[in-house]
Order: sequence, then structure tokens, then C-alpha cells
Amino acid sequence: MKLAIFLSLVSLSSAYADTKGLNLAKTLRANAEGFGTERVQMELKIIDSHGTEIKRLINGLFKEAGGKRGTKSLMTFLNPQDVKGTKLLTWTEEGASDKQWLYMPKIKRTKKITSSSKESQFMGSEFTYEDLGSVNLENYNFKIVKEGKDKKFGDVWILERTPKKRSGYSKVVSIISKSFNAPVKVEYFDRKGEILKVATIEGYKNYTAGSKKFFRPESIQVENIQTKKRSVLSWNKRQFGVSVHDRAFRKNNLK
Repeated sequence: MKLAIFLSLVSLSSAYADTKGLNLAKTLRANAEGFGTERVQMELKIIDSHGTEIKRLINGLFKEAGGKRGTKSLMTFLNPQDVKGTKLLTWTEEGASDKQWLYMPKIKRTKKITSSSKESQFMGSEFTYEDLGSVNLENYNFKIVKEGKDKKFGDVWILERTPKKRSGYSKVVSIISKSFNAPVKVEYFDRKGEILKVATIEGYKNYTAGSKKFFRPESIQVENIQTKKRSVLSWNKRQFGVSVHDRAFRKNNLK
């Protein structure tokens, strides 16, 4: 579904939109930061074009380094048996490209995710390694396309980002809820400019970590418009401010 079908919003001038777009992107990033540490249980459902579904259970660990040092995350697959023990380690840092490593227990090997392979699908899902990393603001141009009230999402911004460097997408268009200061729907366009997939983000809840209050979603569903495949990533048992040791995020400890 195209954004224009269900949105009736006020267009902004290009100059105003460009300035506001970058400022909005900075605000969204700041609102998502400050949680400290997080432990969470995740479920990844992969649904093919015929409706056949497989489920994968994952443990997630996240820790902020503070300042411009970014966040480190570790996703560990618990089941089913064929993927048990698989781990994805991600280091993000402001002003630098993400670093990612995938540990594959069957061959006891750790593979570094290169820039070119970040566009690949993650574990057969509709999420790519690029999707699971951070959005480095310096690598994108941002523009607020429209702003106003949407029948489904309430007051929103429509934020477009286009890459300055190599990316799997020619552009990404997000509907940003003003209530949550976070995206509720995202459209991804392939390099030909055709819509590739649509993400729907639902179930936002309010959390507190120390003095910081913020929203987190319960699920993200990504539907590939071109292949009709879907993937749903959901979170439960979130815990913030828990003890997470730095050694959990060391490359050499993935084994």
C-alpha cells in the first residue's frame, strides 16, 4: 500500500524539510539511547509465500558504551536444533561503520560480515544484516516529506532517508509517530526504486531505565512485496538496567 493512499498531510518546502529531517533523525536517535543495558527474549517467525512457518527462539543482550562509542549487541539462537548456538555480534559506533560477526557452531567458525554482505538476508528472514545494525546519520540524507495527522497512527512525520554510501536500498520512507517518537511503518525501496518490503512496528510500551523513559515495540513484521515472504520479530521479557559483562561481546568469546 502506498503512503499517499491513506495519508492526507501538509507538504513542506524542500529547504525546511531537509533541515527538519536531520534534526528529527537526531532526536529519534537520542530518544532511543540511554537505556544502559537490556536482556530480552526474542522470537523470529519466517513465513514463506505458501504460508509455511518456522519459529526461532533467540536471547538478546544489549549494552551501551556511552558517549560516541555506540552499542554492542549479541543475538544467540536457542532453537530449533539446526540453528542452536548461532550468534550474531554487532558493534555500532557513531561516525563509523557497524562491525558484525556471525558464529556458526556446526563448523565452529566465526565469519565477519563485510560491507557487501550486509545486504544479505539474516538467517533466511526478510531482515538483512543492514537492518539489524544502526543508522549512521553521516551516511544518509534525511528529509521530512510530509507532516500531519493519519487516521491510523495519529500525528506523524513522514521521514525519507537516502544513502550517501553503498546500501541495499535506494531510499527508506518511515512513518514516525509523534506519540512514540519512533517509526510505526517503514517502506524499503530497492536499487531500481521499486518498493521491496514494508515493515509494520506494533505494540509500543513505555519503559524506564534509571531516569530515562522511552518506548519499545513488541513486534516488527516485514513483508516482502516482491516475493510475498514475511518475517515477524517479537520481543518479550524485556529487562533494562541488568548486569551485562563486557566479555559477552568479545569476538573471541563467540565460541
